[in-house]
Amino acid sequence: MKNTFQAIKEIEFGIRYNYKITKASIKTPKAKVIYQNALEAFDIGSKEKGMKLVRQLNSLFGRVVSFDHNIVPTVGLTQLAKALSGNLGGTTGLEINYGAVGTGTGTPALGDTTLGTEIFRKTDSSLAYALGKAYVSMFFTAADFSTTGATNLKEHALYIEGTTGVDTGTLWSRLLLNPPTGLAKTNLETLTIDYEVEFTNA
Repeated sequence: MKNTFQAIKEIEFGIRYNYKITKASIKTPKAKVIYQNALEAFDIGSKEKGMKLVRQLNSLFGRVVSFDHNIVPTVGLTQLAKALSGNLGGTTGLEINYGAVGTGTGTPALGDTTLGTEIFRKTDSSLAYALGKAYVSMFFTAADFSTTGATNLKEHALYIEGTTGVDTGTLWSRLLLNPPTGLAKTNLETLTIDYEVEFTNA
């Protein structure tokens, strides 16, 4: 009789992930109107309308600055394993709810549990799924972590069940932004980070 475990192992389970990062300028009057409308939508809790306006802003006044691939550290994969094995103690515990940026330059590694140097975090702007894929979008406003001049960002992370505190939650994704130079953002620019993860039988 064929070994059942061996038969299962012949089909490999995989996770694929991609990032798209877009900056948009809000210097023109039209851009400012779209931007303000998006902020108002987010303020009243309408994330869907807010992200629709963000997409419009990015389409008209934005540019894609990078396509990147992240790693999923061991702590994130362990959280997934806990959920699948019923060891989270409830139905929550797997939602990516916070994104963070920082200035650390260390190469992402499987043993990571936080960013190198986190400087700012916020809750997600959009969560969605379809056909084995999950989509997470983070919209950073012109005022986020930018006062005067430019902030040079070096890293980004997504956290499961995070809170407002620095480095809280379970690290799901860590990514270096446009290494080695980083990604500069001024207080007249917005930043949209779109993340897609696909669970697949590779």
